[in-house]
Amino acid sequence: MHPSSDTMKPRARAVSSDNSKPTIVLSLPGVRLAVLTNAYDSLLHLDVSLSSAASLLLATYVACVLAWNILWFVLGLLAHTAAFAFISFHTFMGLAMLSMNASTQADGASSKRKELQAPARRRVLAQLNRNRLLVNVVPGDMRRRADMPLSEANIRVGKAFLQAVPGKRKPRDIYVVRVDCGAQSAQEKHMNPVIMWDVTATFAEFKQLERDLKKELKATKQTRGVTVPHLSSGAVLFVQPELTDHVLNARRVRLQTFIDAVRSDPVLSTMGCLRKFCQAY
Repeated sequence: MHPSSDTMKPRARAVSSDNSKPTIVLSLPGVRLAVLTNAYDSLLHLDVSLSSAASLLLATYVACVLAWNILWFVLGLLAHTAAFAFISFHTFMGLAMLSMNASTQADGASSKRKELQAPARRRVLAQLNRNRLLVNVVPGDMRRRADMPLSEANIRVGKAFLQAVPGKRKPRDIYVVRVDCGAQSAQEKHMNPVIMWDVTATFAEFKQLERDLKKELKATKQTRGVTVPHLSSGAVLFVQPELTDHVLNARRVRLQTFIDAVRSDPVLSTMGCLRKFCQAY
């Protein structure tokens, strides 16, 4: 007895349902693979998904490593900068404190030195005030050299001395001239620089005085009959090559005669060149 065709249909349907290709559904975070026709396709899609995820993870790892390295470099640079600033600040403050301490110590030492020197200074000043010499206590204190009349002065030519001249073999003779404008009383007979003083002059300066007197006398037209005495007329000793003591003494006598003649003349004694020569200004 054979089964009927109606009873065979459900069974065939069941067999056909068992022999059909399975459907695999794979769910991953962020990835969903569904309705795959067979296992090979499922594995192929799974490989593609896994390779994409691996690439994403690798890129994420590289980005994290780069970010970490950059952050570490920046943090190290900031740390070095902060350490350098800290060390520099404290070094500057230390140097400033040392300089302030040094200046303070120096000020303290100077103040102590002044305190120690103050009594000695006061003692010296007191001794000087106690032993002060009262000089120039004469009426001539309030006068000036320009007020001193040279016609009444006593002008003396002192002894000469020799002075070497750079670049020349022959020395020159220099004479000390004392100008005394004081009275012949004992009250004013002292070295008051207004009444009595010394000047030095060479023989060439005496010759220049003679020429200046002639020029100034020529410029003054009202001085008729006044002549300037000759300084070296008839004096052979003024042209001697060797300046011995005899020659210097003879020159001094001749210069004294010349000065006496000029001083005794009422016109020549008031000349400006004579006052300049005697430094009476």
